[in-house]
Amino acid sequence: EITSIYRNEDQAEVSKKERMREAMNRASEWYAGNLKESPAHAYAKERKLSDETIRNWRLGFAPEAWRALLEALTAEGFTIQELLAAGLIKEADGKRGTYYDRFRNRLMFPIRDAAGRVVAFTGRALAADDQAKYLNSPETDSYHKSEVLFGMDAAKDAIRTRGYTMLVEGQIDVLHAHQAGFTNAVALSGTALTDRHLTLMKRYSENLLLVLDADPAGLKA
Repeated sequence: EITSIYRNEDQAEVSKKERMREAMNRASEWYAGNLKESPAHAYAKERKLSDETIRNWRLGFAPEAWRALLEALTAEGFTIQELLAAGLIKEADGKRGTYYDRFRNRLMFPIRDAAGRVVAFTGRALAADDQAKYLNSPETDSYHKSEVLFGMDAAKDAIRTRGYTMLVEGQIDVLHAHQAGFTNAVALSGTALTDRHLTLMKRYSENLLLVLDADPAGLKA
């Protein structure tokens, strides 16, 4: 009897994680579906990202509307609690029961784990006066930023072949590196380099090349 209770809890946990993955995957496709002729697409082209790169990395656009993603995904059957747990929406300060999209008016980069599953997002602000230039998903049951490297799912084979990991500073740097043929490039996502990142990189190669920005932050890193 005790065993069956534990088994039911385990199954509930697995089901919860599967729903979170489904929500993240649907959000990624929804953002990508909004990209064409959007301000985010114009910004990506301005940053010299090719159509192939934009398509392959499934870049997207989070519209400026407060509840666009929330309404789209709840219409598909996802609950408020599931979207909250996935970090896709937030509860308004001082307004209990009022929710809104975490990412608005941003170029969206899906962050995948090494197996290629969407676990988080980084959103690049499109408004010049936005205080947070880059906004990252919060930690969730599926996303631990100290363990995930942006681009690892796309770079791991090249890392094995070339014999080293090329670590750059941001998502756009990864995309530019891959466009230029450096398909072994990965990046941190709004966090310091951790032992867990190093352990992940060592799975594919013993060698690491740091290609950080030549500014105080990069030099310190």
